[in-house]
Amino acid sequence: FNIPMLVVGGGGYNIRNVARCWANETALLLDSNLPDDIPFNDYWHYFGPEFKLLVPSKSPDECPNKNDLAHLDALKAKVLENIRRLDGAPSVQFQQIPPFSYMSDGEEDEQDPDVRESQYDKDRHVQRDDEFYDDDND
Repeated sequence: FNIPMLVVGGGGYNIRNVARCWANETALLLDSNLPDDIPFNDYWHYFGPEFKLLVPSKSPDECPNKNDLAHLDALKAKVLENIRRLDGAPSVQFQQIPPFSYMSDGEEDEQDPDVRESQYDKDRHVQRDDEFYDDDND
């Protein structure tokens, strides 16, 4: 596209298809063609049984859309609010907005700023290295 671009992904992927997805998306963004056959490598066994870049698409009955519209609308609103709060580029006149560094779930508003966070609360924010999914439905 010949423009600076930031490409981001979401969650809920099947771990075996993440590399396929990003390889294909990157090729599309770069206007390049990739062969469909995945070359042999240390992780080749992950891409079986078809060993192809593009996975045959499934029917809507085999792969239903489980996204709740209300959840998607709330997520979209939160993302747009975070984008609105981003600082503008230098020399571009914008209204001053207080800095905002992360998406809040509202819990810290209820916390006493004079009380230290417990070890239990700190551990709730740590993601295990062997955890690939958010819940049993991923």
